[in-house]
Amino acid sequence: MTDLAANSDAANAPIFVNSGVAAPSEWQKIIEGTWHGRPSIFDGDGTHVGYENVARASEFSNGQTHYWMNTKFDGGGHLRSRLELGGMFSFGVIDSDQNRIYTGPDFFGAGQPYGTFVDSNYYSQGWQADLVTWNYIIPGTDVQVYSSVCYDGWTPAIVFDGLYLRTFDHETNPETQKRIQEFKDQEEALGQMNFVTPTKEKGAWKGSVEVFGADQKLIGHSEVVIEHEPIDLIRSRQTVTWSGVLERQYTFERVRLEHKTMFHGPDVWGNQMAYGRCAFTAQHFTNEATKIKGREFMLNYDYELVVNWQVFDGNALTHVVVGVLTWEPAV
Repeated sequence: MTDLAANSDAANAPIFVNSGVAAPSEWQKIIEGTWHGRPSIFDGDGTHVGYENVARASEFSNGQTHYWMNTKFDGGGHLRSRLELGGMFSFGVIDSDQNRIYTGPDFFGAGQPYGTFVDSNYYSQGWQADLVTWNYIIPGTDVQVYSSVCYDGWTPAIVFDGLYLRTFDHETNPETQKRIQEFKDQEEALGQMNFVTPTKEKGAWKGSVEVFGADQKLIGHSEVVIEHEPIDLIRSRQTVTWSGVLERQYTFERVRLEHKTMFHGPDVWGNQMAYGRCAFTAQHFTNEATKIKGREFMLNYDYELVVNWQVFDGNALTHVVVGVLTWEPAV
């Protein structure tokens, strides 16, 4: 088996801009190491078309940061000719905990870190797409929850999503190589899992979330409870309660149509589109300027849920909320 990381020096030379600092940013420290993944590939309509095999790393040295990414594809259908590069991605980064700027040649744009979550928006010449990429490292683990939505203008064309696992000795340690292969096999098995909430079982998702301000600083924590009550096989009622530094309670009815979900009030209106186990949400509150745009990711068949929510007042970002919620069936 070829080590995807082995040829990282063969990539096109990145455009380096010295960050002017002797030490890496906090985000750069958080993401050090090589990340391995087996993301699923979906077309813009939500159809699963294949898998990506990836190794990537962001490396800081002498005030300069180099990001490389080696990708291989299985399947991909009509998208494969667009995705195949004949090489590997390589680009410079202006390293910062405010705007992490991608300087090319393969990606141009920027990302904003919020703790262990980063929201990136950039253009890929190779894939001819504007990408919105969300990466969230589950605190205390080497697991990263990943999605990239590739847009043609404002139209989703390709979606990647899955988990990544970090290593520091993959090239030299057979045990690590075995662990990564087992992880990728598991990810492939989960890759076509659908984002479906329980249809016959009442219960609640519960957990503590981190709350960041628009200035990217941690404000504190809130406890989140999502009470879930199925109505029938496609409808359920949920009441969401936040308590802590952000406090709010709201109820809505979920109506699922294949991999799409509508939120039909009374407190929230909007919809959700799922690409496998990863769902993107837009929610608008009744008689308010408040809205939530976010990603919800089912980690497994135990309904363990990662939430990454952006809260807006009108079109102004006010908070970023991230965390892991555990499913508890009603007694």
